[in-house]
Amino acid sequence: MRRILFAYPEVSPVFTNGGIGTFIFEVTNLLASSGQWEVDILTDTSYSLYITQGDFRKAEVAFREAGIRLIDLNREEGVPPGWQSPDVTRAERYQRHIARLHAERHYDIIEFPDWRAPGFFVVRHKRTTKSFGDVLLVVHLHSSTKDVWEWQNGYFLDRNDLYCHYMEEYVKKYSDVVLSPTEFLLRNVLQTQHILEKPLFRNGYPISSNPELTSIWMKGSRGSDVITIACVSRLELRKGQDVLANAIRCLSESKSLDDNVQFVFCGKDNMGLDRDGRMSQSIHRILKGAMNWRIARPKNRRDLAEWLATEVDICVVPSRGDNYPNVVMEAARAGCYLIASDAGGIPEIFKDYDIAGALFSSGDYNALAVEIQKGIKLIRNEPGIRARIAKGFEEIRKQNALNTIATYDKIIEVGQKHYYKSTTEKAKQPRVSIIIPFYNDHQYARDAIKSAFASEYPDFEVILVNDGSDNSKSLEFLKEIETEFPALKIIHKSNGGLGDARNAGLQVASGNFILPLDADNIILPKMLRSCISILSERPNLAYVTTYFECMKDEDLTRSPWQMSPAPRPFGAVDGLILLEPTPGDALAMIRKSALDLVGGYTTTTYCMEDWDLWLKFHERGMEGDVLPEVHFIYRLRNDSMSHSLNALAGIRLHQALLRRHSGLLKEQALAISTLLIHEYWHQWRGPDVAWNLLVDMLRRAMANPALALKYVTRKISYSLKEWVRNKVLPTHS
Repeated sequence: MRRILFAYPEVSPVFTNGGIGTFIFEVTNLLASSGQWEVDILTDTSYSLYITQGDFRKAEVAFREAGIRLIDLNREEGVPPGWQSPDVTRAERYQRHIARLHAERHYDIIEFPDWRAPGFFVVRHKRTTKSFGDVLLVVHLHSSTKDVWEWQNGYFLDRNDLYCHYMEEYVKKYSDVVLSPTEFLLRNVLQTQHILEKPLFRNGYPISSNPELTSIWMKGSRGSDVITIACVSRLELRKGQDVLANAIRCLSESKSLDDNVQFVFCGKDNMGLDRDGRMSQSIHRILKGAMNWRIARPKNRRDLAEWLATEVDICVVPSRGDNYPNVVMEAARAGCYLIASDAGGIPEIFKDYDIAGALFSSGDYNALAVEIQKGIKLIRNEPGIRARIAKGFEEIRKQNALNTIATYDKIIEVGQKHYYKSTTEKAKQPRVSIIIPFYNDHQYARDAIKSAFASEYPDFEVILVNDGSDNSKSLEFLKEIETEFPALKIIHKSNGGLGDARNAGLQVASGNFILPLDADNIILPKMLRSCISILSERPNLAYVTTYFECMKDEDLTRSPWQMSPAPRPFGAVDGLILLEPTPGDALAMIRKSALDLVGGYTTTTYCMEDWDLWLKFHERGMEGDVLPEVHFIYRLRNDSMSHSLNALAGIRLHQALLRRHSGLLKEQALAISTLLIHEYWHQWRGPDVAWNLLVDMLRRAMANPALALKYVTRKISYSLKEWVRNKVLPTHS
């Protein structure tokens, strides 16, 4: 019996109406019913504030009856604060919980979605720490946040979205296997396939049978003269309800519709056209004066299936951009005639399931109006068409279900062969040069030098660069240390600053890899070996940063990096890397050839040499990674360069940094400007935004008091849990 874990925050019916959640419900029930798989789901009820523990318990019982174990990530302890992104925090919690589950259950496959990348830290740990080495990590493409916002004619909303974009690209690039429902989404992955060969699989979403619907469509006609045409999806720009509204307006103005045709928009209201804000406003504006249409509240999947089978004749999917919308299959299963745009992966659904319907060019509302007329005529002329559509779909559905099971079997077969091949190659042991700039740091440098020579890695050299020290105690220290450490290479030069001192060390370094160690920091014995292992196995990387611990200079007490003012080691995030050094601290293992390519460290700045280097790498497309293990100690000093800067000096240095990278700044201007606009509206114009949000919340509460009460209860419960987690966070010594 094989075991699989689906690590998905969004799971139906816990999370209603979600396309990804619907996929999880369908695929887990399918695999569990095959008798070949033990299936677990790790969900997160904090993913939506509308979800209660009562909702989870009901779903838990339903899944258990199907032989599936449903686990709630939200019941577990929190993680130390430190990330400014809820999705990064969630991904870290997923990694910790999955590590425990895998130790207990030993999964063959762990699958997670690309959407918001909950598997990011699992993949990073496998690629850097060698954990999860005995399980295949599969990323399933459902559409990334960047895909969705591009389809929404936007870029992103806030800092969290930029973190998500980075994590999503990372898991697509470094997971063991990529699984996609469409060739459409695989195109971007294929761009990196020549660098990182990996198995790619394409398999459309499965959908289960629904015996309750069989008796309905077997009757043939619904017995009603009114033809109902429905658009079922979230009301938002990428779903294209405004395109359908314009088609209805054209038909209405041309007198092509009679009173026996009605249109229904069914879905949660969201982003509309620029001038309107929400899609419901766009629909109302476009269809002002038109008759026979309405907007209905979103339905859960069970009610939706019954509604499609009993009341809807034609289902329209007018998307501008989409992946593999479940409603196409659900409508066909219910016997509805389909009219859909040719956007994204929709044509592939029509091919996979031989959908009865028509495709039109995305955004062309005149073409949609023509297809609606044809569909109405077809429904009226063929009373038994619903039964024919549903019966034909059921036959193909059964075969596609078997194909899905076979795909997961093949993932194990092909994935294991590929992984075995990729992990049997032995890595070389190249030489490392540790460069320590020294300027009057006699009270700290001995600890740094000792830590360097205490490394467990066999082949390294330590180079101390005296950058014109003029303190008598420091000069005496240099004489002492030369005797104490005979293998230490000492270079003397006039004072030129930190970047110049590191470059001087580079000129005499004989290593293939460089580790710049500040004189007041300490590396741990395993750092060189751990970083060398990563860079040797992944030649596409220019550098590796690591986690660290902080040590107060006054009392030498330690604390985790999350409590530090030092840069958070995460990765080179587009946009954000120009605002903060997201790859991490200067202490990193760097490929010497990469340093030579960018001309080493800048010598025209003060205090931001490492940040400047990360930007040089980033603007040339040279990647790095983060080893999520503590491998050095960062000393917190009141007299450090960064600590001694006042706000004005820091701003001026940052401005100079951006001027040196004006090309990258122009390239990412949209991301930065959008981020600043977001912060302007939510911070500087906080009272205005708060008032608008309050008005919107009151409007929603009046429309649905029960849902509003559920939301408030959930919000209070979640806030209390977070408060307790932060209060009971263990201290580190």
